[in-house]
Amino acid sequence: MNSENVWLRRFEVVLLAAGLLLVTVFVAATLQSRISAGLAVKKFEAEQATAPQDTAMLPIRSNVDLSLWSDGRRKGYLESLVETPTDAPQAVLRVPKLHLEVPVYEGSDEPALKASYEDPALLSGDPTNQLQSR
Repeated sequence: MNSENVWLRRFEVVLLAAGLLLVTVFVAATLQSRISAGLAVKKFEAEQATAPQDTAMLPIRSNVDLSLWSDGRRKGYLESLVETPTDAPQAVLRVPKLHLEVPVYEGSDEPALKASYEDPALLSGDPTNQLQSR
């Protein structure tokens, strides 16, 4: 009976150590996620503040004839020439009621997030609908 209690006690200690390790890993991952998201949001805002507002000042990479292009197409082409680092966020998602502010990176689209369109009402364009991801 005594040896059985010793093994149970050892098993309890192992489970306690594993639990503490998992809690530590969770806390570290959560902190790292929040810190990196905050830094990415600051980086995005800094890049937005320094981005050229006048697309006429952007360089054209080759001899492209823009004379027959519409203003919208010309503006889109010139804006596409702006060099953005691949690790920079493309946007910032803010949900004030949830106190949520996270960066959105390239590749953060519906297929990448495996979005679910199981409810046909989601496709109706109603702004009160919610998108659920798996």
